[in-house]
Amino acid sequence: MPVYRMPTPAQISERFAGRVDGAARLSSPEITALAGTHPDILSFWSTAVLGGNEQSQIQPLASLQGRMPAAALPLLGQPREFMGAVRLDYTRGALADKLQALYKKKNPDGRQRLETVCRTAGELVFTHVAQNAPDTQAYSDRLPVVPQTMVTIDRKTGRTQIGFPGQEAPQKYDVNGSVHSIATFGPGLTGAIFSSALMQGELRNISFISGGMGAHFVNHFIELGLQAAEMGIVQARQSRSGVSGLPSGYDVHAFSVPERNYYADGIAAAIGSMAARHEVLDISVMSSVYDAGVEDCVAGIQGSHELLRPGGLLVLKSPLESRPGEAGMDVIVPAAQAVFGDPVAAGFVNISHQIFDDIPVGRPTDFAIFRR
Repeated sequence: MPVYRMPTPAQISERFAGRVDGAARLSSPEITALAGTHPDILSFWSTAVLGGNEQSQIQPLASLQGRMPAAALPLLGQPREFMGAVRLDYTRGALADKLQALYKKKNPDGRQRLETVCRTAGELVFTHVAQNAPDTQAYSDRLPVVPQTMVTIDRKTGRTQIGFPGQEAPQKYDVNGSVHSIATFGPGLTGAIFSSALMQGELRNISFISGGMGAHFVNHFIELGLQAAEMGIVQARQSRSGVSGLPSGYDVHAFSVPERNYYADGIAAAIGSMAARHEVLDISVMSSVYDAGVEDCVAGIQGSHELLRPGGLLVLKSPLESRPGEAGMDVIVPAAQAVFGDPVAAGFVNISHQIFDDIPVGRPTDFAIFRR
């Protein structure tokens, strides 16, 4: 049997440049510059521009020296002063501008080319970060993620719980009844982790609803993670060994990866598709989707009310106050109260993850849970 060898960082960057070239129509010097850029930088670019990760959007320019050709600088970002240092803003680079233009065209050719870039970036981030950095700290350093709302199975009681990062310890809320179907709006790059936490429960189906320019990047990254989990479970069953990363004592035969549905056109469109399929949800999660805007978030709340079974739960987490174009808790809680009544649980969420020590993180954030 042939032995699979992980690609080197140089091979990862070269593969990325080659695939992006055809979709983004790059010049020969631009292709060469991308191919010579370290995949750590390309991963940060991907999570910032396509993954919407605010904390990875800017990096100290000095830290990038020797890791990317000078010609890659205008392609990947623009230097700007922030917090007393010159940093590279990935959202202002020529490649990001090209992808924005494709996204705004809204024609089949442009969308197909954009999806190609998104899927290529998803493979790069998964290959370089998730597989080449199995150590937790290395994974966190290379792939910045903020703490997410989680639905988990308590190992001792077997009960499903909804958890939020707290000031001293995670806050958890017990869910009554079986959980067979969940929808998570704006899952982000933690979508696979979200799903993996439920593999030992009764979950049969999970819907991932993404939107915006990088929706296919997020969805493809999630799917790659879940495919890897499926393969790991099969191999562990065949070899009668444990699954890597799980504590001892877990029965691998009790694990299964749920069926999944992916939506890439935003919340309102997904709600319409799910209603047409007569989906019934046990839990609907709208965590940190405030930048989807008021119209989409309200559509998600109202649509969740129609899709949830009696007793099903809507979970909201968002900054307390909305900025222009956002739907914070000051907007979505009243919208939820109008159809669900008062929340059954609410509280403060502690967002403490930092990518760069000198950049402050977080806005005052709350959660609220409503019962159908």
